[in-house]
Amino acid sequence: MSSYSVEGSTATAATVATVNSYASVWGVDDTYQQYPYQVRYYLDQLYDNPAPVTGVVPNNHVLFGVGWLGGIFASCLGTLAYVDATSAYVYVTPAQTNEAFAAAVTKVGVSSGATLDLGNAADRAQLFALLEEAIAGLETSVATDFSARTLTGL
Repeated sequence: MSSYSVEGSTATAATVATVNSYASVWGVDDTYQQYPYQVRYYLDQLYDNPAPVTGVVPNNHVLFGVGWLGGIFASCLGTLAYVDATSAYVYVTPAQTNEAFAAAVTKVGVSSGATLDLGNAADRAQLFALLEEAIAGLETSVATDFSARTLTGL
């Protein structure tokens, strides 16, 4: 991590290209350095990006129905809790998650019956825009910032 921090503080386009290359970890025995590239390799497969070295495009299609995705969004974010205006510790409700997701569907302009393909760059961008908008809407709805951190317990 410290080596990337040093590189990042003086990074140029050439530095980014070098760090971004899979070749930068070939032959490295440090799994800590290899792990991010392994994760990226899996994502490249899901996103239909060419494989390193061979350049073969995997031709994968991982499909997400927007309606189904809304249910998953509600299930996942319904496990979160926050401190409300009365200083009570409360869980996000299904109504709040459903409302945030429905508003995001409208704002992003995707049909609730649509299917988005993770291997298609335009669909992938729409999928991530939808999730980001839904999370932002939920944060507004519950008046909290899910990325906020504290060093003290509740």
